[in-house]
Amino acid sequence: AEQMAATLAALQRQPEAALRHAERSLACCAEEPNPVHGAVAEILRGWALAHLDQADRGLDSIRAGVDALLATGQRLGLELYYGLLAEVYLRRGEHAAALAALNAGEEV
Repeated sequence: AEQMAATLAALQRQPEAALRHAERSLACCAEEPNPVHGAVAEILRGWALAHLDQADRGLDSIRAGVDALLATGQRLGLELYYGLLAEVYLRRGEHAAALAALNAGEEV
């Protein structure tokens, strides 16, 4: 439920709420490991951090989450997560990296 709430908050452009729910989801995954949910929560945490003026930490979290998700073999939702990554790159003025993230999302 926390992961879905974090996703909804990100889609509604509410980084504080997304961060709160993503961190709760990560705490749940620490107690009862679920690699897919943990990876998605890390991506959403990163998006929120990037929108709360912690762009470097946010990018690191998003990349780590995408890599972790790919390692599970799960592909559901990757288009969204690459889109969130591209958005953060755009906020930093890194247009080539944003385009590469979008292209990766199209290849899913």
